Amino acid sequence: ISPRYLRAYYRHDNFSMIRTRHYEPVIGKIEDYNELREWSKGADLTLKNVSEKIDIENYARWLISVFLCLTKDFDQGPALRDESVENNKWFFINWDMDASFGVSGRFGPEPWKANVKLFGLGSFRKRLLTRMHFDPEWRQYFTRLFVDILNHEFTQQGVREILTKHRNIVDRFELN
Repeated sequence: ISPRYLRAYYRHDNFSMIRTRHYEPVIGKIEDYNELREWSKGADLTLKNVSEKIDIENYARWLISVFLCLTKDFDQGPALRDESVENNKWFFINWDMDASFGVSGRFGPEPWKANVKLFGLGSFRKRLLTRMHFDPEWRQYFTRLFVDILNHEFTQQGVREILTKHRNIVDRFELN
């Protein structure tokens, strides 16, 4: 994901973008993301508080995708903030999902039975998950969204639409 990708996908590249694996700035200021990470260490991480700084639906959907794909090597994707809008919030793009569904035998011959540790120590997104888990409002929101996704979006037709959308992106960027 690069400024070129952002221009093609969002029609501009006025973002702060941080690679979350090593907290490297791609564009924008890393100080803003570091401030968010530090805030998360001491703040009361409730649905209300976190949603003031992070696009909560985006975060929840990112988390659900990691769960549904049984993704082990997920926490390298970028955190972004659209600097062209007021009251902008951080959001995440799925990246490095290649170790999903037990690819490469990482989880044995039956990956759905594996005891998988999804979140590495020190992950900012892990901190959000583990600390927000104590907020009943977050648990209710997350559960409702997860059930809605399973019932209405993660259908055969919904998956086909997602695959078509991403096939079109691959074709547009001539990545074949």
